[in-house]
Amino acid sequence: MVKTKKISLVIVSIFVIPVLFIATASMAVTVTVQNSGGSSVSTTYYTQDGDHASGDANLVNGTVNVTTSGSVERGLIRTHGGDGSRDFCPFTGDFEAGGTATGDSAGTTSSCTDPRVNIFIVSQNPDYCQNCCASVYDKIQDTVDDTPGAGDSWVLVDEGTYQGAEIGNKNNLSLESVWGAADTIVDGREGGGTTLYAHDSTNLSIDGFTITGGTDIGYNPGGWAAGLDVINCDSATIQNNTVTGNWRNGINVIDYTNVTIKNNTFAGNGRSGVIVASGDTVEIENNTVTNNLIQGIHVSSSNNATIKYNTTTDNMFYGIVLYESDNATIENNSVTNNAGGIHLSSSNSATIKNNTVADNVLSGIGLSGNSNNVSVNQNNIYGNEWYGLRNSQLNAVDASNNWWGHAPPDYEGNLGVDSGTPGKDIWDAGDNLVDYSSWATQPY
Repeated sequence: MVKTKKISLVIVSIFVIPVLFIATASMAVTVTVQNSGGSSVSTTYYTQDGDHASGDANLVNGTVNVTTSGSVERGLIRTHGGDGSRDFCPFTGDFEAGGTATGDSAGTTSSCTDPRVNIFIVSQNPDYCQNCCASVYDKIQDTVDDTPGAGDSWVLVDEGTYQGAEIGNKNNLSLESVWGAADTIVDGREGGGTTLYAHDSTNLSIDGFTITGGTDIGYNPGGWAAGLDVINCDSATIQNNTVTGNWRNGINVIDYTNVTIKNNTFAGNGRSGVIVASGDTVEIENNTVTNNLIQGIHVSSSNNATIKYNTTTDNMFYGIVLYESDNATIENNSVTNNAGGIHLSSSNSATIKNNTVADNVLSGIGLSGNSNNVSVNQNNIYGNEWYGLRNSQLNAVDASNNWWGHAPPDYEGNLGVDSGTPGKDIWDAGDNLVDYSSWATQPY
């Protein structure tokens, strides 16, 4: 159903700060209008798939009118009231969208023909949206259930606290908050278990929520009592979420291909922050993973993993673990103040570079099992209580050009597997299996 009543918002300030976020291949067109006034702004739109469509967003005398000469995949116009109140309206296809920000009120409108996506709104305000080309619900689960299994669907969630959902056999579905994770909370799921349980879906996006309340009490088809389960999904993107306070892990990604986990915070979960297992091609980028009771990031039985630009700190075991996973790149991460830093076991052709691995209780970087063709280069490795690098396997390791906190590094080799002196920069089970013949003389 479509709601047609307009929400009146109070504006306090009388000046314009229009902000436009230009879409990339994975973002919607968004126009944000803050307060009222007489200025104007124009810009260029891009559809979600990158095709060019020019158009203007003009704000004149407190009214914004948005039109385009091309069909837009999806878009959103938002207004912010000076008293903190908010209004929004989505559009798609050949559209006209508008907003008012005059005097003491603000609102949004949209209309569209030839829609390119199915739009659904979840809101705790039953009278939401003036002339929106969307259906309005009050529960995430009911909304997801009504989306088609095929075709593109966009579920927009208004500010508030909601129960979680099971998302199964839903392809090309984007579940996104309108106002971001701080204002949009998904807390637990009816019947217990993982809060957001996604499975058997392709091209899935979950964007911009605080996700909490995963529990081991009650029905849990995912079996993990996590914040998110992403099981048997291809081409999924999990981004801009805060995942905290779940009974077990923050997120489990299992039996997957082509998954991206980026720009999230995983903090204070009962086991690990991020678990990825049994798949191919995952990118874990620019996440903050902290204060989880076991690992920060754990990747197992997964080839072609890229783990980069993450901050993992204050986790009770390791910051980053790679187990039985080949062709991985671990780069540009900050791994500090965990029980252990980076641990790699039985994983071939791994590159560990440009990381800061410091002040961990055990070893900064640990290698075990049977791992061939491992390089550890251009890292800052210092202040770890046991060892900077502990090679407890009998394969060669290229550990050249690292900064060890001083130069040259301390080395202790030919140790077997159970001996050695804690506090050394390099601990080597073999005789010169670790090549540290060149080193940095200052931090990177």
